[in-house]
Amino acid sequence: MKTKIEKIITELSDLPSLPFVVHKLLRVVADRRSAARDLAQVISMDQALTAKVLKLVNSAFFGFSNKITTVSRSVVILGFHTIKTFALGISVFETANKVKNKSSELNIEELWKHSIAVAAGARVIARLTRYKLPEEAFVAGLLHDIGKIILHQYMRKDFSEAIKLSKEKEIPLIEAENKILQTNHEEVGSYLGERWKLPYPLRKAIDSHHKPPLIEKDFDQDVLRLICIVNVANSLCKMRYSGFSGDVHISHQDEAVLKWLNIREGDIERFFLEIDSELIRSEELIGILRESKPTEESAEKNGEASVITKPSILLIYKKDDTVLMPYLFIKSLGLECQKISYQEIDDELFTEQNFEAIITTQLNTTETLDIQEKLDKFKLSIPYFSVSLPLNAKKIMNELGISQDELTAIEMPKKTEKKCLLISSEEPLTSRINVALEKIGVETLILNNPEKTIINVKQFEPDIIIIDINISGINGLTLLKILDCYLKAEAETQNTKIIVITENKKQPKELSEVKIAGTIQESADNNTLTETLDNLIFS
Repeated sequence: MKTKIEKIITELSDLPSLPFVVHKLLRVVADRRSAARDLAQVISMDQALTAKVLKLVNSAFFGFSNKITTVSRSVVILGFHTIKTFALGISVFETANKVKNKSSELNIEELWKHSIAVAAGARVIARLTRYKLPEEAFVAGLLHDIGKIILHQYMRKDFSEAIKLSKEKEIPLIEAENKILQTNHEEVGSYLGERWKLPYPLRKAIDSHHKPPLIEKDFDQDVLRLICIVNVANSLCKMRYSGFSGDVHISHQDEAVLKWLNIREGDIERFFLEIDSELIRSEELIGILRESKPTEESAEKNGEASVITKPSILLIYKKDDTVLMPYLFIKSLGLECQKISYQEIDDELFTEQNFEAIITTQLNTTETLDIQEKLDKFKLSIPYFSVSLPLNAKKIMNELGISQDELTAIEMPKKTEKKCLLISSEEPLTSRINVALEKIGVETLILNNPEKTIINVKQFEPDIIIIDINISGINGLTLLKILDCYLKAEAETQNTKIIVITENKKQPKELSEVKIAGTIQESADNNTLTETLDNLIFS
């Protein structure tokens, strides 16, 4: 007996099909005996796909300086899995992107903006959490809401009613879909992924991105990590209001997912620092897929944006397990936020008043009135309101008087012409250095696989190489000496500084045998790290 979703999709005779080359691609991927040349041969069968793969690997998304002219070379440099994932992502995106924007509660362009943002965010989180396949996370993020495309195209009236219900009742869209459609975009997207024979990890990311199966026994941990990465990226991009997916609600369960991934507040701050530059690169990639250029608005984000004055927030909470998501949302708006429990508030807090708005979460009626009485007592006329989970991002922004356009006005570092190759596999050190380089405007390529160092130096042509001599999987000092020899041989055409990461101030004696610009210490705090790199790179 067919399920509701199977009946729906079976009746959709004109459901888009993937190109023939993709089916060949999937067969190659499924065959463990396949090699790089087999993948390159299949991609080369399709001239349009070949052209787009080559445009992709030569784009700012990867940042290579020397032009890569063949698919086989692309596979060698970027790896079998990366090229496979992006070739598949390109094809699925193009097929789904043929859906036109019809009159409904959902704007397809806004949905794609959201999907691109989640893709970019998933790539950032993959790096922060050391997920081994960040490009797979990117494609999973890009396709996570593909079920909404189908609902918009083939069940537009009912889907629009679900979006309306979500807004009116302030409930998550997936809950409204279940009420009206007796199915939801996760189920539709998953069934479509099965029909298209997408790889299992991508199907599961589409199928479970709202409720990762954290407690399910014997679930593949790598697949679960991918699902969780997409889940967190989805929530954080809703916080930034990047595009519109038809749903503004942020679930309380997302906090459990953050804890499962071991993502801390500092990681979230790094996410918001990195996401804008990552999004610019991602929009260029999507421009390639659509044979168009990034919008002028996107291009302008490369420079310094004007800074809009925004209020600092006092966030009053009742329980520790209800404060993280509201706090992260406020921080995502570029606002200063002070957290304090209801039990800790006193009159002194209101007399000093170094905040311009108060938000409370999970307080009861008596406690809420108590806060209002204190505001009246000290004659403070400031915005004051409560939020509950799931969060309604748009509603909170309206209460604070912040528009969607103002979110892009968070101050970003001015980009320089400097490029850095960061050779390190240790977290959180790699992320800390990457954030420091972002702050001083240096473009960074992170290399976790030291075996490809010389290939990446040739392609990326970095001005700076930062190398962790304690990197796992290889003798770091030997790699440093190889790099030194190579750069000396290329001195006429390549003037590259080497900066070495050391455990402490005491330098290994072997460092005296190579030419380096200086060292940075693992134990340095973030401000010292940024200042040291600034001096070493620009002096």
